[in-house]
Amino acid sequence: MPDHRAQRPDRRVRRGRLRVQHEGARANDDLDGDITSKVWKDGDTVTTSGAFYSRRSCREIKTQYAAAQSGEYYITTYIASTQSFQRTLVHCDMHSTNVAGAAPGYTYYGCDGCDRVTPYGNAQGDCPARGLEMAQFASGNDDNTKKWASTGAGKSYFGASYFPADATAKTDKYLCSTNDQSTSANAETAHAHALTHDQIERAEAGNYVINYHV
Repeated sequence: MPDHRAQRPDRRVRRGRLRVQHEGARANDDLDGDITSKVWKDGDTVTTSGAFYSRRSCREIKTQYAAAQSGEYYITTYIASTQSFQRTLVHCDMHSTNVAGAAPGYTYYGCDGCDRVTPYGNAQGDCPARGLEMAQFASGNDDNTKKWASTGAGKSYFGASYFPADATAKTDKYLCSTNDQSTSANAETAHAHALTHDQIERAEAGNYVINYHV
């Protein structure tokens, strides 16, 4: 059995332009020894979660800032029914790779207590009211992010109830998305300059729980 040892997640509240350093994590495997280089984290977005308000998806964030970590970010969504834009807090899976081995950035919003529908098909539920669509998982291309959301790191944020055991069952909990992970960068993002961490650093008040995975 692998022996994964990590420091406690950082649960402090950060405000303003506060710089925060956390100890990180180390991991050891009985077979391979030190596998710290394989550790990845989710939730370490204190200085980036509010830095991309104008971006429309996690893919756009990842296109502009390749070092973006998985976690919560604010994006701008468009509500067609009211013809208005709004700031929406989503969870970005920046770690999962597609069939080509690239990590494009997947956008998820947990719709809880929403209109009951059979999820991840044609029914949209209440996703359009958030300026989003029902999350779609293309067989093969999106297998890794679906695993992340249903049984992996994403499960700790959304819970198993977002993926009913009976795929035909109706539920009031499901994931909404922008479903643009396979979309080429648009004219705006295609010409965006690559950013460094210091250029996008902007702390957002709130609680940030950093989880480490191997």
